[in-house]
Amino acid sequence: MALDAVVAYRSLIVPYLRDCVLQRRRVQIGWHAEPQARLAARSPEIEMHDDLVAAAADDNARVVIFPPLLLVICIGVGLIAWRLLPLQPITLTFAIPMAVLCVVSGLLLDRLAQQMLRRASTAIHPSQSTQAIVETGPFGRSRNPIYVGQALLLLAVGFIVHEVSYFIACIPWYFTMRYGVIAREERYLSRKFGNAYVDYMGRVGRWI
Repeated sequence: MALDAVVAYRSLIVPYLRDCVLQRRRVQIGWHAEPQARLAARSPEIEMHDDLVAAAADDNARVVIFPPLLLVICIGVGLIAWRLLPLQPITLTFAIPMAVLCVVSGLLLDRLAQQMLRRASTAIHPSQSTQAIVETGPFGRSRNPIYVGQALLLLAVGFIVHEVSYFIACIPWYFTMRYGVIAREERYLSRKFGNAYVDYMGRVGRWI
């Protein structure tokens, strides 16, 4: 029926607009009050749904940047520094084992932490609502094991290029993560979970 209504309206409006153009008349289209009344008479269920959607949108840490994006940006900064401001190369006998260690441990830590969050049915993305405090697995050693894993990956690239100047990128990464991401998440989780999260902060360190 909706398609029939569209066809009917089109068959009326198109000739009317054509006549207005040919006779240089002003186009006047009036709106019926019935659709507006229907929009105004919103059911309580619809209003409740809108309130829940708005509350869910506000129920997150409001971090300044998505952490994986920050990691990519800082790797790019480090590579630029490596190419433009070479300072001191790192010996390969030290750099290669460290690169392998950082890559393996960083990826493993990130994977284990994400698995624990999925088992707890809580969010991984910081823009989503956290449903539970996870204290087991890597979260028993660090409150931010995913970010520790990303830090290891950031360091790994520096060892791969084996150049000291690359590690300049660690400075903006640390301060952005510390104050633009982690501090906001800590305030958010403290408000949401209260003493349960405060006690967890007292038992487990921010990084290690």
